[in-house]
Amino acid sequence: MAERLYTTYQVADLLGATPSAVVDWMQKGWLAFERSPDGPVRIPEKGLISFLKQQGIDFEALMAKEILRYEHAKSTEQNPQPPAEGNPKEQPMLPSETGNSPSEPQTEPEAAESTESPDRKETPAAASQESVEPPPSEPAPEAAAPSEPAPEAAAPGEPALAEQGPIDPAEQVARAICRDAVERRATHVHLEQRGKELSLRLRIDGVLHEKASFAARLPATVAPRLIEQFKAIAAPETDQALPSFTHTIEGRSVTFHLHSLQTTGGEKIVLDVRDELLAPADISRFDFTDQQEQMLRRLIAQPCGLIIFTGPPRTGRDELLWAMVGELNRTQLSVGCLARAPRIEIDGITHYPIDPQASAETITSLAEADTDVIIIAEPNDEPSVLAAIDSAARGRLVLMGLAANTPIDALGQILSTHPAPYPLGSRLLGVLAPRTLRKLCDDCKVDAEASDELLAQVRLQRSQLTSTARSAVGCEKCAKTGYAGITCALSVLEMTEPIAAMLRRNEAREAIERTAVEVGVKSPREAMLEKINAGVTSLEELARVFPL
Repeated sequence: MAERLYTTYQVADLLGATPSAVVDWMQKGWLAFERSPDGPVRIPEKGLISFLKQQGIDFEALMAKEILRYEHAKSTEQNPQPPAEGNPKEQPMLPSETGNSPSEPQTEPEAAESTESPDRKETPAAASQESVEPPPSEPAPEAAAPSEPAPEAAAPGEPALAEQGPIDPAEQVARAICRDAVERRATHVHLEQRGKELSLRLRIDGVLHEKASFAARLPATVAPRLIEQFKAIAAPETDQALPSFTHTIEGRSVTFHLHSLQTTGGEKIVLDVRDELLAPADISRFDFTDQQEQMLRRLIAQPCGLIIFTGPPRTGRDELLWAMVGELNRTQLSVGCLARAPRIEIDGITHYPIDPQASAETITSLAEADTDVIIIAEPNDEPSVLAAIDSAARGRLVLMGLAANTPIDALGQILSTHPAPYPLGSRLLGVLAPRTLRKLCDDCKVDAEASDELLAQVRLQRSQLTSTARSAVGCEKCAKTGYAGITCALSVLEMTEPIAAMLRRNEAREAIERTAVEVGVKSPREAMLEKINAGVTSLEELARVFPL
């Protein structure tokens, strides 16, 4: 789904303006346009949305009205009604052809030969770009009467304007939702009908945010039309397991996977946004310290051994695993994977079907088939854990996930299943427990005194805060959330000789944990407290990630 390009006449019809006014906006630099060397002018969708935002107009709400008008027109064609008296079609407040901003009263345009008053106010955009010449392929404001615009030539290979047909407003709302999701760095879009309201929520940095303005301005009657539009765009192809579509935004292709669910109130769709800028296979995206990055790269550069990634699902465990896989030289290594594919495809990895009844046999087969790196999402039984450790002992690099809260908990799980701890002590490289959390927006975060209630909620003493706590406020840059981007609190148990010796001697878990604390291993909560004291995140975020 490439970015939509509008003609001057389509924009004029959409906004209830004249083609002359649209040309005037382009002349003054208010409305962006594109023109090929031998083709006509087109207004890109991004430029139109930006123009409307500057004028305080909600694009989705505008298109919602267009959907209703579109449906009403279709109904009228089937059941003609006498024209209603009174209310003309409501139009958004836009700059007039004389250049007034929306906040100023609209005046009748002066005669063509008159000059503009020097006191006339211009919008900021117009002040710096008044010298822009009118596009030659568009009619100048006086070239044609507004009611009879001159026909516009089509670009080579593009259907003529009459063949393009009317703009489908539901399609434009769908496009606007996709663009807004990408611009706000959303990973998922939830659209559903709730009673008499239409709900649109975006998952940004792991948290769902309701677009209240959208729900208030877009009538619930639009929901079925909009949902059907998304389903039509994402019609599954024969080689697709899941309906999906690709939209070109900001010059890159973003893939949207569509999930459709029936609810008691109608239908709900969820768009899974696969944007490589949000989840690159790169360790640096996690905001680690230089020392932490060096340690992680040192681990993944080892030719063999076992690296364990631990933590609950959706807390950064899988994301860190795939980021470290991205550090591998996959052209010189054979990489086999027994895990779900990452959100963003990584080249050079062979994915194998996951058979819960034969995962241990599959792991052993991969080790025997000259596989250099084996990725295991999460072993489902003790034989699979033993096969992973055995593969590491046989010269393979094994990356394995475990559902444990801390590195010590993960180590305890393996010790309880492994009959002979010696191979673990000699082949375990490290245990990583990442916790992704939201970063406070640098533009709006403020100092805030931590309340006693909040400290009790996160089980901290005031003396543990070595600096003034920061709180989220919200601004335009962070879309009023108070947070922008993610960081990662990392708890690491890197194998050292003292701990390896204790594993070989099969010492108790409690003794190993005491030694780990002595050598500086921090828990995930302690790692997150460091982020709070550094002013990177907030106590409220700690309460969200580690609820009581």
